[in-house]
Amino acid sequence: LAVAGSYILARRMVAPITALETGAQELAAGVLDHRVSVHTGDELEMLADRFNYMADRLHESHSELEHKVVRRTLELETANRAKSLFLAVASHDLRQPMHALGLFSSQLSRKPLPHDIRRLAQQIEASVVALGNLLDALLDMSKLDAGAVIPEIVDFPVSDILDRIEGSF
Repeated sequence: LAVAGSYILARRMVAPITALETGAQELAAGVLDHRVSVHTGDELEMLADRFNYMADRLHESHSELEHKVVRRTLELETANRAKSLFLAVASHDLRQPMHALGLFSSQLSRKPLPHDIRRLAQQIEASVVALGNLLDALLDMSKLDAGAVIPEIVDFPVSDILDRIEGSF
């Protein structure tokens, strides 16, 4: 009789425990809407209710995080578009005075000047060229950000870039 009673009690406990185990596996697999159904009227049912409560909270938290990610992504895309527009406009607006400065420095270097002033005029002209290159790079970056230019990846000698950097500084 004791063995039969133990067998019956064990059978009544196996199904709820198996249901809890399945629920845990589903939750671990990311199935956040799975609920455990245990109706034993004892601690196992309370455990299943707590498990379902935890699954509900995880589901809500996951949904909130997804909404935040979508919202932040949209905010970043908007900020990126605004940045690209700003770069394009700023680059265009700065280009005109930059060209004028280049013309003035070129005219200055063509004048007969004392040696020390000529050297200063050449340095001004080199700085104007470097600044123009920086503005061109700024415009290129805004074109890349806007998707107007597709980068072409190629091998090149690094010394060319290092020489330009050295000249700029």
